[in-house]
Amino acid sequence: MIPSKRIAALAVLVCLLPFVTFAQRTTTKQQIPKEIVEQITADGEGDCSDAKALKATWVDLNGDRIPEIIVKMENSCSCGAGANCTNWVYQKTDVGYVLLLERDSAAKLYSGTNSSHGFKDLVSEHTMGASEIAVIVYKWDSYRYKPSTCWTRLFVGTRQGKPVYKTTPAPCDVEEPAQTGQQQASQQQARPVSQNQPLTMLPIVQQSFTVGAGKYVWYRFTITGQNARVIGRFQATGGSGNDVEVFILGQDEFTNFQNGHNVNTWFNSGRATVSSINQQMPPGAYYLVFSNTFSMMTPKAVNAGIRILQ
Repeated sequence: MIPSKRIAALAVLVCLLPFVTFAQRTTTKQQIPKEIVEQITADGEGDCSDAKALKATWVDLNGDRIPEIIVKMENSCSCGAGANCTNWVYQKTDVGYVLLLERDSAAKLYSGTNSSHGFKDLVSEHTMGASEIAVIVYKWDSYRYKPSTCWTRLFVGTRQGKPVYKTTPAPCDVEEPAQTGQQQASQQQARPVSQNQPLTMLPIVQQSFTVGAGKYVWYRFTITGQNARVIGRFQATGGSGNDVEVFILGQDEFTNFQNGHNVNTWFNSGRATVSSINQQMPPGAYYLVFSNTFSMMTPKAVNAGIRILQ
């Protein structure tokens, strides 16, 4: 008979196995969302529009249990020497998949062990030769991934049967190795510019703050792209209603609001404790207003994460 403790341990292992395999799973094109495939292959010809060459890894970068997708195109259009290929990282949002990072030339792109502002670091490895690799660590700065630490790793031999590397710090201002004019021209011809550009994120507000009694707090933002959306979520606490009013106003409407007049709004939450914004906006200058003017006695604490997708 198998001891009861071993049975319990085996049961736990069986329960955890699906989660382990999910975290490390590499998917095929059938499992990559159609929206991402169309963004990457739009207007491509030949190898550049080959959806069969797309491979993806799913990994939860921000701990919300909704995995981000690291996509790699493995063909002659996207890859150069050393299997350095184009990689993309996408996040699922309420209005589609948003591009977090595009790495033009990497043999590997994977999540690191450290985190910044709630997102795991991303590590890129670019093969520079038979024994040398350029490494870039990207850190999240609240709304995008930016190069943080860079170095080269050179294989110098083995010790007790294990490889030994020499690591040298490198500047992050130039991410790609130098290319000849012929290589650049060839790459431009092979990878036409897509007319179906992926969405990008720009922050309006991503913090906690206080709106005083009878006061309001505003954030000015500008939209430049067509079919842009303002999305996000806010929550208020304080007073008997735990509420705040949130508006999106144009320039003239904001001036009228400041002078106590009735205004037309692009978005109006009414008095709300918690609510979401998902508002399409044309190009222009706008104001995101958190108003507590209806409460003359109690300040309100607000936590808000509002972004532009365009």
